[in-house]
Amino acid sequence: MSRTELYEWIIIILCIISWWPLIFLGFDPLWYRLFIYIGVPLVLLGILARRFGRVREGLDYSEKVIESQRGTPGMPPGMGMPPGPSAPNEETTPKDSDNS
Repeated sequence: MSRTELYEWIIIILCIISWWPLIFLGFDPLWYRLFIYIGVPLVLLGILARRFGRVREGLDYSEKVIESQRGTPGMPPGMGMPPGPSAPNEETTPKDSDNS
């Protein structure tokens, strides 16, 4: 886990904890309600946008790796790869000799 992800998790936990005084203690001044109803969702949406960006970067990287393994860009998976080993048939398998 990177340092940025750790900070994001800490912020998410703090956002959850910040709801507790409103829910359990009835703490309800105007500045606190503005923070809870506007600030917390904006912070969580920012974290969500950053995570979607990182997922997109990871998917782009994966596509580049797969294309480089295939050797030809734009082909469907499996089309540019050599065939795998085939199952042995009866002609190539050694026969058991009857030495009894």
